[in-house]
Amino acid sequence: MLLLQPELWSPKTCRIIVWLPVFLLSSKKYVPISYFKSLKKPGIVQKRTFTDHDCTIGSDCHIGEFSEISPGVNISGNCKIGAYRNIGTNATILPKITIEKNVVIAAGAFVIKDLPDNCMAAGVPAVIKKELPEITF
Repeated sequence: MLLLQPELWSPKTCRIIVWLPVFLLSSKKYVPISYFKSLKKPGIVQKRTFTDHDCTIGSDCHIGEFSEISPGVNISGNCKIGAYRNIGTNATILPKITIEKNVVIAAGAFVIKDLPDNCMAAGVPAVIKKELPEITF
């Protein structure tokens, strides 16, 4: 369920421009979506995921639980983003990329290939800079 004003749909870009805080209902938990988002046919955003302002989420994306998307992030279509990950400010993720769980993507990174579990990636193009300890709950 996405709460927004219907007249904000732009047929030219096929995008929804959100001007107020809205929520996606996922797994019976609300997921906060902040100001000025651009969502194109959103896929699944799981519980306890936070997206900050001015993000773009492409069509059919799957975003895992307990994740954070920082301001200005662009996620292209058909991406699978695992749980427990952090995407830094102004990072860009190209289409059909899979990012496994417990991954940190640095600010301004440009992700052009899949990223495995437990790593930190940075740069243009993004490369793995270090391995992270595995998260256990």
